Amino acid sequence: MDESKYYIPAAKAYLEGAPDPNFQHPPLGKEILAVDMFFFGDNSLGWRLFSILAGFGSLVLTYILALKLSKKTAIASFAVAILGFETLWFLYSTLAFLEIFLVFFSLLALLFLWLYIEKPCYKHLIFFSLSIGAAVAVKWSALLLLPPSLILALLFSKESASKILINAVFSLSLIILVYTASYIPYLISHTTTEWLALRRQICEFHNSLTFKNVFGYTSFNDSLFYHPIGWFLEGGAVYTLYKQNDSISRLVTMINPFVLWGGTILFFWYVLRKFLKCDPAISFIVLNLIFLTIPWLFVSRVTYIYYLLSSLPLFSILIAFFLFRFWENPLKRWDVYGFLAANAVFFFVFLPLLVGIQTHTSYLAWLIGYPK
Repeated sequence: MDESKYYIPAAKAYLEGAPDPNFQHPPLGKEILAVDMFFFGDNSLGWRLFSILAGFGSLVLTYILALKLSKKTAIASFAVAILGFETLWFLYSTLAFLEIFLVFFSLLALLFLWLYIEKPCYKHLIFFSLSIGAAVAVKWSALLLLPPSLILALLFSKESASKILINAVFSLSLIILVYTASYIPYLISHTTTEWLALRRQICEFHNSLTFKNVFGYTSFNDSLFYHPIGWFLEGGAVYTLYKQNDSISRLVTMINPFVLWGGTILFFWYVLRKFLKCDPAISFIVLNLIFLTIPWLFVSRVTYIYYLLSSLPLFSILIAFFLFRFWENPLKRWDVYGFLAANAVFFFVFLPLLVGIQTHTSYLAWLIGYPK
């Protein structure tokens, strides 16, 4: 996993006024990395500081969102404790990738969406639109939040359906405006026609990333990591950074199973028990999770486990809601402590593979079956 091969060259291109070599994604995330490098240099700090800040900011937003949804500080605290020790979350909060910026703006949008549902006003609508516009300007996958946002507003907002639809048109206009504004550096030296043609190029690029074109076969084979099914069965991919004798440095991209499996099981449990009963807070979480996860099962292109990163805060909040059922009974509070402790222990066991420090091969043999 070499950061210098992905978005760092694009960030450098923005600083140098050169064409973006990473045209397949919108520019905002790369522009944020460019600002980071402008102030702190072409080094580890300049590459990763804003990612770390976005990761920390997302934890804060997760706490606030959980608190607004549940009105319980315990649930908000559980959600942050769970997400804070999530392995994939930690990894991508320390790398110069776009995903953590996507998550930050998506969480900001979800927070203002809930505030709008509870108290409809143009302030909440505008901030929701600006936030989701920024998320789309990082990656198009943020568009997955639009359908559940409209459905939730229609189901639970106090405003009339006609008013909500009018506001939806206004919101969409702001989203398009923010997205277009992220391309100002491009539009300075290119025509509108070229900008529109670039949309078509982006679509063609992503449509071309099929299993056949990328790997030479028509469906996933024994390496399931590039298909959503593999996210549950294989766990993650391992990248070797350094090896000398019996010492090795590796990075692993995997989701903490306490979050992935726990969140998935509770997702179906709450669908049956709360979502169908139209509980506003649970419906908010479940409906957004449906649109953030299920669509990846039906795309023909290669997919990656970090596509679930935006879902992890919602999984954590869902688990926190469930843990609170035990917390309310003083005799069962040790069950909550046990889950949180097990979640944290798993994180620390895999920590060497999240920061790339050198470890003895025997440790990796015990942990992930090295040299597999």
